[in-house]
Amino acid sequence: MARAPVLAAGLIDERAWMNAVHLDPRQHPWRDDLAAAYLRPLFEDGTLGEVAAPLRFASPYRAHARQAAIMTASPAGDAATSELLEGEAFDVFEDDGLYAWGQSCADGYVGYVASQALTTDAPATTHWVGLRASHVYPAPDLKRTPLRPLDMLAQVAVTGYQDNWAQLASGGWVPSGHLLPLGQARPNILATAVQFLGAPYRWGGRSGRGLDCSALIQLALCAAGIPAPRDSDQQQRSLGIKADYRRRGDLLFFQEKDTTDHVAFVIDEDTVLHATAFSMSVCYEPLRSVCARARMCDHRRLLLAPRCDFIENNSIENIPPIARDSS
Repeated sequence: MARAPVLAAGLIDERAWMNAVHLDPRQHPWRDDLAAAYLRPLFEDGTLGEVAAPLRFASPYRAHARQAAIMTASPAGDAATSELLEGEAFDVFEDDGLYAWGQSCADGYVGYVASQALTTDAPATTHWVGLRASHVYPAPDLKRTPLRPLDMLAQVAVTGYQDNWAQLASGGWVPSGHLLPLGQARPNILATAVQFLGAPYRWGGRSGRGLDCSALIQLALCAAGIPAPRDSDQQQRSLGIKADYRRRGDLLFFQEKDTTDHVAFVIDEDTVLHATAFSMSVCYEPLRSVCARARMCDHRRLLLAPRCDFIENNSIENIPPIARDSS
């Protein structure tokens, strides 16, 4: 069963973390009437104090997203919270035929997904999309009308090649240069993030067709092989260490009210890269402009594997010039 990335990495004790966040419904499959079977001991031994046990517990079955699918907080589907990308696994605890309630295996996020967007007989994936976007074509011919889009981190099963095209088990062809084998990463985090410049802001989105602030950080880190939780407050709790001066690649967290609700990459001492509802896009922005709208509440420095030490060396490649304001 998928857990939060910090738990999967063994960084903290699972029971202590669950108790500390009081069963965060974004990260723990738990409702008043139903919860994951692995949570049962926490209810039965009193670890959760006065929290009432759900009516029943269930073990999940594994499904996969047929294509990108919006996740919502309720089966009414009126409030987007996140997004499954094509090929991502989803553990289903309940499916009423219209909506499935479960947990994303990519980041542990819990929510509802349209039942028709899931399949239980998907072939084992072999590759992931390493660019901001790609397309599935009906034939290895760039002049044909694409069948559907593919987003960064989408997973596909490749069965063969023809020239510069990869054939998919699900049908269709993708430019082979857009794919990377599972397990191979793109370690240049900021170069990945910059690919999303100009992408529209969309609450709950996780793709170049629309994404929010925490999704930009998550996608860039996951492409580098670094697990990252979904929301900005979760990222603040689990990513990196506190830092006392700004350095390229650091994360800055902001809040307008009582909780962290925004995150951005540091580009230089005065500039951030972020997905912001202010401009409804991914953009560079002077830090002072962001601080005029929200209070900076935390500054974190990522702890990276040796293959990601480009942040230490400041050797970011292919970063477009930063457009600065004239004030």
